[in-house]
Amino acid sequence: MKYVICHGFVYDGSEDFTWKEKNIYIKDENIEALTDWPVILPGYDIIEARGQYILPGLINMHAHLFGSGKPSKSLSGGPVQDFLMKLLHTPAGKPIIMKLVKNSVESSLYSGCTTERTMGDFIWSDMEIRNRISNGRQNGPRLLVSGPAITVIDGHGHGTISLTANETEKLVEYTKNVIDHKPDWIKICVTGGVMDAKVKGEPGVVKMNSEQVSAITGLAHSYGYKVASHTESLDGIKVALQNGVDTIEHGAQLDKEAIELFKQTKAAFITTLSPAVPLAYLEPEITMMNDLCVYNSNVLLKNMIEGTKTALKEGIPVGMGTDCSCPFSTPYAMPREIEFFVRYIGVSNAQAVYIATNQNAKILGLQHRIGQILPNYSADLIVCNNNPFEDIRALRVLEDVYKEGKRYHKPNPRKNQWMEDILDKINR
Repeated sequence: MKYVICHGFVYDGSEDFTWKEKNIYIKDENIEALTDWPVILPGYDIIEARGQYILPGLINMHAHLFGSGKPSKSLSGGPVQDFLMKLLHTPAGKPIIMKLVKNSVESSLYSGCTTERTMGDFIWSDMEIRNRISNGRQNGPRLLVSGPAITVIDGHGHGTISLTANETEKLVEYTKNVIDHKPDWIKICVTGGVMDAKVKGEPGVVKMNSEQVSAITGLAHSYGYKVASHTESLDGIKVALQNGVDTIEHGAQLDKEAIELFKQTKAAFITTLSPAVPLAYLEPEITMMNDLCVYNSNVLLKNMIEGTKTALKEGIPVGMGTDCSCPFSTPYAMPREIEFFVRYIGVSNAQAVYIATNQNAKILGLQHRIGQILPNYSADLIVCNNNPFEDIRALRVLEDVYKEGKRYHKPNPRKNQWMEDILDKINR
């Protein structure tokens, strides 16, 4: 496979934020070279991109692959959720979850995500689908998976995506079990979350103590794995960072102590607006969440926005993910997450795209392989017909997606138009 994408306007993923008139030469999985217009080197098949805008493939830092994002009462607990969890652990359950995961990764890829970090699964499904993608048996993004999360009893994900115990020794045992399955990251839940909160104004009650967190991160780091933590409060951030966590997922407001901890540890702050915005601003009859969840979603959204702005101001690495599978956060939500980031965090279109590409790659430690359009990088690209730096909505409809050199022409993720219409009407 040897071809050149010619006469496109290229944003290379740098903080230069300019479009350059370049031809991109691809051989097999990699970018081989770039040349200026109009020179085209011989020996390559030609793909004409005249008047189109080419940028690095998007990177989703926080995803779940088991859901469509369509709201359901099963997501807020109760008998329906209990029944579904029992079903998934029967022989009949695995084909159901694997079909959902297959649909999710395809939709994600066709929406422009060429790399995705998954943060909690059922029955090791993400690891299986990752291996299928790596072996060329399934279309999908490059997956970096954690397997199930790990937390305490009654912690976030208890009874669903988390392995839970209160004894530190048992939590270490669970961590070893996850490591035996060869993950790419380890996921823990230091705090609770919006959907399992018991009190108004407390969406991030600290659940794990320092001993528990330190034991897990110490073991993970000894095997070369980084640790991400679901953490939705300031107190939770401090417990996580003081005990070795590498990325804070969702986040909260930051004080001077938390800022200093981020700088000392070089940890990253991962923002996930895609579920927080609709859960805060849509009627509970639409989201199927109760009044407590709506109230706490507003608290979380406010804190997440303020925390993200502070982190950016203080030079703390900020990443971006969708938390897809939550209500109204779909597998194809990354372009909308970028739109939300522009709207609620107040950065430019170009800065948001940079965070969703190069910055996310840096947080993953893959900045020398993905996140930019440079020679010897993976040929992960997306092509737009309009300039996303002028209209960020240009990312919603793509002309092409390239993942490791493979072209997906006019990709068409299956979208739920009902949800899309509702999300478009959010005006706050």
